[in-house]
Amino acid sequence: MTYTLEQIRQARQVDLLRYLEKQGYELKKEGQNYRVAGQGGFLVQKNHWKQFSTDQGGNTLDFLIKMEGHSFKEAMEMLLEGATMPENTEIKPNFYRGKENNKKELQLPDRAPNEHRVLAYLNKTRGLSIDMIVQLIKEGLLYQDVRGNCVFVCIAPETGEIKGAALQGTLTDVKKYRGVCRGTDTRFGFYLPPEEKSNVLVITESAIDILSLATLKPKAKEHHMLSLNGLNLEALECFLENQTIKHIVIALDNDHEGIRAAAQLEKKYAFDLKISKYLPPSKDWNEELINK
Repeated sequence: MTYTLEQIRQARQVDLLRYLEKQGYELKKEGQNYRVAGQGGFLVQKNHWKQFSTDQGGNTLDFLIKMEGHSFKEAMEMLLEGATMPENTEIKPNFYRGKENNKKELQLPDRAPNEHRVLAYLNKTRGLSIDMIVQLIKEGLLYQDVRGNCVFVCIAPETGEIKGAALQGTLTDVKKYRGVCRGTDTRFGFYLPPEEKSNVLVITESAIDILSLATLKPKAKEHHMLSLNGLNLEALECFLENQTIKHIVIALDNDHEGIRAAAQLEKKYAFDLKISKYLPPSKDWNEELINK
């Protein structure tokens, strides 16, 4: 189906705030914006959004395509249908919210014939060792998709079942691309199991941060290591529900959002768990690795 420019304009201008409210998202007023809980620094104003943890943003149509993984056709159908509904009409949920499972089937990106670009990018640009990269590929936790992106596979720690994947672009001369593949269950982040039995969990914002921290501080590999794919705190909550953890090491980015999230987590879990804040001297752990 071909859509007119007027229809595309209409879809872009659908009230995103109302749309999220209908899906049951927890929204908190902050000045002229609303913050979406558990979505990594996600702010909404009318039909515009910005997620600071992934440096993505746009209008309502962009949200359904970039964040929820809908095709352009699916997103247009959903938004044009919803745009004509009266205020008291319930919109049928189409994307992940709360503790519910995402209804969309997981679609991992197609694998490239080789991992040459991923190897070069993670080693030469990001400073990770070839041995570490190759080991992850052998374990099925990393591969290169047909577009040349790094695909960090997210698994359920208890079963090893694949729950989704975090994507990282490898082009160094353009704005960095980050996201998750379609159908990813956002309750699961990129996870490295401990080398021995441990009740300590180390959390970072990205898979590359985990690997950078493990390079800088090899003893960290003795413990559970989990990236939140940004600042998706649902991934942490889900992990704590299914693992016996007594000590959380908060190793988020040393920026406004990371510092704020670290303070929130310390306040939330301090009565039940030992909490250590271990923020990098640089902006993030990969920048610290490169600096060294």
